[in-house]
Amino acid sequence: MHGFKKYRIAKRPLITFLNEIKGTVPQIDCMIEAKQKDEALFRLVEDLRHYSEIEWIDRASFYVR
Repeated sequence: MHGFKKYRIAKRPLITFLNEIKGTVPQIDCMIEAKQKDEALFRLVEDLRHYSEIEWIDRASFYVR
């Protein structure tokens, strides 16, 4: 797919990081650095919905079980 990297965020490293810090902080806020930030965010949310350890609070916030 042309432009794959500009629209995708590496979700497995993100999930690994979130699982490693789980329970050590009450909340984290993340900033996305991407050429197409909105598209990258929408695709990340879509991709994260497939992970059972993610519990969605609302359309933009989630909890890691």
